Amino acid sequence: MTGTDRAGSGGSCGPGGAGEPGGRTVLLGVRHHGPGSARAVRAALDAVRPGIVLVEGPPEADALIPLAADED
Repeated sequence: MTGTDRAGSGGSCGPGGAGEPGGRTVLLGVRHHGPGSARAVRAALDAVRPGIVLVEGPPEADALIPLAADED
């Protein structure tokens, strides 16, 4: 990977994006997740259109992972 961008800094993960040779990693840091954060993350993902998304969370939330993968 060639670098890391924070959301809103103009990074791109379209063609040649994250997970592809020469792609970039975009970090969306969310400390307290609420409705506003959810909208901001969704807007950033829509803008960046990554090929791969890694979600870090507490072990207690492991049962929610299938919901994160649900297209709806």
